Amino acid sequence: MFRSVRWPPVAAERDQRIGDLAQILKGEQTPDARTQALVALIQATGHTQKLVGEPSGLSRHEATKRAKEIAAGDWASSAVKEAITQAEGAIAATMIAVGVVTVGSS
Repeated sequence: MFRSVRWPPVAAERDQRIGDLAQILKGEQTPDARTQALVALIQATGHTQKLVGEPSGLSRHEATKRAKEIAAGDWASSAVKEAITQAEGAIAATMIAVGVVTVGSS
């Protein structure tokens, strides 16, 4: 329904970022502002464990807990979560409207 262009990251850069995220979630590295915002975004979308994965050595609970702690210190995390919630609501409303129009025109 919606077209989008995906620009896959360079594998080495992606792997480096995921490695950095794993170290940050383990407490081995301190996040900078950019990475803290990234952790907040990942936490707000609920993809912490999916992105970092089990090889990091963290359980789902540990990864989520640490991501929440990091996101709590980020000034943008609440705005990110609110924007995601609003976008999800808008998409749901659009899908309902499309369904009503489709059923109504049958």
